[in-house]
Amino acid sequence: MLSTGIARALFVAAIASTVVACTLLIDTDGLHGGDDATSNPDGETGAIDGATDASPDVATIPKVEVAQLGAGDAFACGRRIDGTVMCWGYGGDGQLGHASDDSASAPVLVSFINDAVDLSVGAYHACVVQKTGQVSCWGYNEYGQLGDGTTNASNTPRGVIGITDGVKVAAGGNFSCAIVKSGAVRCWGANIHGSLGNGLNDDSDTPVDVQVVQGATQIAAAENNACALVANGEVYCWGDNYFGTVGNGNIPEDARTPVKINLPHVTALSASGPGEHMCALLGTGEVRCWGLGESGSLGNGNTSNSGTPVPVVALNDVKQLSAGGGGGCVVRGNGTVSCWGANDWRQLGIGDTSPTQLSSSPVPVEGLANVAQVASGGAHVCALLVGGQEIKCWGMNVAHALGRNTVVYATVPAKLGLTNVTSVGIGHDHTCAIAAGKVSCWGSNQYAQLARTDVEVSGAPLAVESVDLAGATKIAGGYRHACAATPTGARCWGNGELGQLGNGGRPSSEEDPVLFNLNGVVPTDVQCGSDFTCALLSTKQVACTGNGNDGRLGRPANGASDPGAVQGADGGFIGGVDKIALGWNFGCALQGSTLSCWGDNDSGQLGRSGDGSSQLSVVSLASGVVDVAAGDAHVCVVLTDKSVRCWGSNENGQVSGSGSGGPQPRMPNLGGKAVKSVAAGDDHSCALFEDGTMKCWGAGSRGQLGDGLRKSSTEPVTVANLTGIASIAADEGRTCAITTNGELHCWGSNILGELGDGTPMMSGVVASVFGY
Repeated sequence: MLSTGIARALFVAAIASTVVACTLLIDTDGLHGGDDATSNPDGETGAIDGATDASPDVATIPKVEVAQLGAGDAFACGRRIDGTVMCWGYGGDGQLGHASDDSASAPVLVSFINDAVDLSVGAYHACVVQKTGQVSCWGYNEYGQLGDGTTNASNTPRGVIGITDGVKVAAGGNFSCAIVKSGAVRCWGANIHGSLGNGLNDDSDTPVDVQVVQGATQIAAAENNACALVANGEVYCWGDNYFGTVGNGNIPEDARTPVKINLPHVTALSASGPGEHMCALLGTGEVRCWGLGESGSLGNGNTSNSGTPVPVVALNDVKQLSAGGGGGCVVRGNGTVSCWGANDWRQLGIGDTSPTQLSSSPVPVEGLANVAQVASGGAHVCALLVGGQEIKCWGMNVAHALGRNTVVYATVPAKLGLTNVTSVGIGHDHTCAIAAGKVSCWGSNQYAQLARTDVEVSGAPLAVESVDLAGATKIAGGYRHACAATPTGARCWGNGELGQLGNGGRPSSEEDPVLFNLNGVVPTDVQCGSDFTCALLSTKQVACTGNGNDGRLGRPANGASDPGAVQGADGGFIGGVDKIALGWNFGCALQGSTLSCWGDNDSGQLGRSGDGSSQLSVVSLASGVVDVAAGDAHVCVVLTDKSVRCWGSNENGQVSGSGSGGPQPRMPNLGGKAVKSVAAGDDHSCALFEDGTMKCWGAGSRGQLGDGLRKSSTEPVTVANLTGIASIAADEGRTCAITTNGELHCWGSNILGELGDGTPMMSGVVASVFGY
């Protein structure tokens, strides 16, 4: 459902308006600009480049005329006339090049680049040619597509080895190519489909020579293939031909060396790293496309693939062309833009009220004129207006690819528009809550976690329309699923392929809340872990189902699709349980004032040292326990004296202080205040005090500590601007709090709209990139 790149990276996803950025955030997306690669190597040292911890106003980069645009999968970049490059959108693989893996909803400067003369944006990486002829790339690098002799991703540019006379560059899916001064073409990166054009299929992390092609003047790269235009007007293509993307119609298999394409009077070639089709602009102003056509991406009036170039309908005045992930766009002679292909993210630019149906022929983008250049990405499009001072974008806004300066990381609590909230459940990249007795969910919907199929993702709460959830009392979010406890039983939805929905089935996605099979016993609570679910029964026993790896089900089972009881060390079922808490691959049960845990123990999270055995373990504590929370691989508890102890993984200080952690409980410094309850995210922890305030500690790079910074802390810090708190929850890079008057406040990551603050995750209405 989500585009390939976002699904890969996020499993990897701001408000349009109502929250003033400087009151909600510190350096909204962190690192607005910057050429100091050492000042923020981990993205966790607070704001730099114009915004500081002492002066938290959002920093902006100086406005400089833009000469060239490029768009990839959920990010885009612009080359400026002073030789600098700016990027915005998703940055999780370093593709923004600003010395951080942070995403950015406003342009940030690529580090170290001040002499770029050509730019190309691939699916998850980008490259430039510098004035010296050096080619440099940054971003995702699993296949060596950065060309630096490694397969390590980089959030700053790296010089491509052996190319110091580059003229043009093209970044594809997981490979890159460059034209050098002699007119030869050299490529590097993934080569399983022959994308490097050297007659082989071995990947290369340094450039290799493309065969046959000489005198190249232009080059374009798609997901797995490339084409070059040579000086005599001929076009040669090579690489993946599964959909006919090589374009000569005569070979049924991949072309590992370039083959000539029958095209007359070609003036420009275009492809997109996330796409599997290629297009060419002819001297007549017409356009020809070939390859995958299922989304209408060839623009020829149908959705069939074509192994030879076919004409895009009714175009004869095109000045500039850009093929995208599922279609293409052109700038026409009168300065307007027309697009064709997929529209599931409203990338056709025809408004927010029209149907999201594909168009296999060009349609005019609304409200756009005086355009000099257009760049089509995976599911979003950006246009550069004449003069280079304005950039307009539309389509998918996952990871804030439209650059509208919306909220990527909320560092202090943001109030949601829900009332009478009684329970909140935070999942991997989605969140659900019970408000006024009804369930609402928001964030990613890749596996129907929002209990519907009509949206890909939502940045605002969407009501779950199911009578089976009437009167829900507790809600929980898992890795890719969610569950609710109701008066008639527990119900679960979303991904269930490992049996975690508990209804005996294994669906990859389930939009209808299905009954968690407890043989008529009604649960008082339900909790979700990584691909497993446990319910606390009214009989005070615990039943779990789903992925059984690491002993996380609390019984001998490799996996299950029906719930079974958690067993004690003697093989009998544990009982007398008052509360349960699930981590990534382990669980804990509070029995009176005694805590028992089961499952994975690789970080000592079961409260004992050992070889990782999953056997049920009674945690040894000096005092009785009244509350428990489980994170990715750590546990925090409130003792009867109202102090806190934590143990397990301490990589980010989520247990307390520095060091590797382990099974020995540590006492976070909470100033002696009486604690009511605790919450644990993947690698951060929080404590709610009896006076209605709270503190958090551990990982903070996404703002999840709520203290106004994006900075980790091994010591507890106070959550800002929030009092009267009744309950708290944490998971992944987010934290939420429900106040005594039923308000819900959340903070942390908002890549996929998982904060629920109203950020639009797609827009068919053209609007400006921040600062442009």
